[in-house]
Amino acid sequence: SSESKAELIRTGDDKTGYTWRVGAYEAFEYKASRFWEIVDQINGAQLIATNPNNHEIMGVDENQGITLSFYLGPSIQEQFILTEEPPGIRLCYLRRSGNDDVYGIPCPYAKLFDPDPDGWRDPIITAIPSSEIDYLIFKYPEEEFILRLVGGLWTVSQDDTEYPADPYQISNILNSVEFLVASGFAKEDISRNLKFDPNDVSIRIVTKQESSVPTTRLRFLKRDDTSYYVSTYTSPTVYILDNTVTENLIKTSQDLLTGTNQ
Repeated sequence: SSESKAELIRTGDDKTGYTWRVGAYEAFEYKASRFWEIVDQINGAQLIATNPNNHEIMGVDENQGITLSFYLGPSIQEQFILTEEPPGIRLCYLRRSGNDDVYGIPCPYAKLFDPDPDGWRDPIITAIPSSEIDYLIFKYPEEEFILRLVGGLWTVSQDDTEYPADPYQISNILNSVEFLVASGFAKEDISRNLKFDPNDVSIRIVTKQESSVPTTRLRFLKRDDTSYYVSTYTSPTVYILDNTVTENLIKTSQDLLTGTNQ
């Protein structure tokens, strides 16, 4: 677009398998698959308009829209100018560069033709079903406690004592870690200089011994009044997570005892 550019580069081969990368990062597999699914529909796209006076209205004027170029080595094989319509319409308009004809293809997914490199990175921080969790360790500067199942009920374990936990709060935590999605990514020059203190807020999600899902530790660092930086040991990426998500996840022992014990 006029503001940014994303380059998807294929690495590997058909024999050993290949992946798509955006800069130093592997592209989000789900999004890349959906992208090629829609690209396959360009051949056979429905003709929508032929009058160049409609280009600006439809968002495919030379000075508008997103330029999508396909390369083989240094050579451009195909180039389109396209625009994604609002989600309610679910249609993308596109035309070949130098051609007046405008075509339409179904676009059921938002931002598949994303010119922002960060839009192609994997935003999933954790995907851990509650059935795979053995226990969770919450660590704060002022306290540390364990959240575990005892006799089919979640408890707060602290100072060798088990306290019944608030089921509502437990549900929020388990739902959060089951599908924890970042709202953004820290810029590389910022992430290199971030200092995650071992004594700051962290949550260690310990999975069951027979689980195929690895144990994960989330470390949190306050970014501003509305968000946190989040890192894991399993990825070099530093994520950004909004307070609307962390408020259901970062809980003290007193938070978890509300409604049961104080």
